[in-house]
Amino acid sequence: MKRSIGGQEQYLYIPADQKGSIDTFMAYLATLSNQAKMQQIAASLIGDVSASIDGKSTLSSQEVTQSASASIAELVHIFVQKGFPAMQEKIETALAQRNLSPDAK
Repeated sequence: MKRSIGGQEQYLYIPADQKGSIDTFMAYLATLSNQAKMQQIAASLIGDVSASIDGKSTLSSQEVTQSASASIAELVHIFVQKGFPAMQEKIETALAQRNLSPDAK
């Protein structure tokens, strides 16, 4: 596809699965687009990480898990809808509101 006459060709790459189908990619994209599902996945991952770090099955509070998973789901949603630059802008804005540096460790 060209955006203008004489412009550079641009292509959209959609990966095919082992069967040569785009079904796996489309299912993946649908999952990324489902904020409730992404929040559920993020909460599960947060619980797994917490358990591996301190031997507990949950973080110190359910509110922290819910807040973190909601933030992750929101970032994934922004990425899917608007791309990486919008997601990066959201992160930088959130850090600035908290007077944090992206380079803080």
